[in-house]
Amino acid sequence: MEFVHTKTCTKCGVTKPRTTQFFNLLSSGHWRGSCKECMALVSRKHHAENPSMTQARRFDYENRKRNAFGTHSNSELRMLRAKQNDCCAYCGDRLDGGGELDHRISLINGGTNEVTNLAWACRTCNRDKGGKNASEFITWRKKLGMKINSRIKLMKRRVTGP
Repeated sequence: MEFVHTKTCTKCGVTKPRTTQFFNLLSSGHWRGSCKECMALVSRKHHAENPSMTQARRFDYENRKRNAFGTHSNSELRMLRAKQNDCCAYCGDRLDGGGELDHRISLINGGTNEVTNLAWACRTCNRDKGGKNASEFITWRKKLGMKINSRIKLMKRRVTGP
């Protein structure tokens, strides 16, 4: 039987397995004090209390996405999913037709909407990655001893528009 480390959430007081399924691992290598469930509640409350801020952030993201160089088709996204064997590009977990489309180089850092800059990722990896590029994220995961997709192919060059 494998020993599982646990952690007690500082908000709800519930003890849960100390894994990325229940707690966020910070870039410092430390675990966030509150569980993901409590963080989601805080986030929902913030969005409900600050709708204009939420709307402005969403507008900025959609604007960056719309104005970024490049395009991709639904068939290219299906082929990308098949190429990844319907697994997260970063940790290798099965996506089972779900997951989120990730920009390997984020739009805010000059990434494009070309299919060569996209990857299917599980929600946890996509959210943990944030604005990091794919190479930085993999390096971060390795440093913290986290699971890495053995089939990952990191981009060797920066993908930008003309």
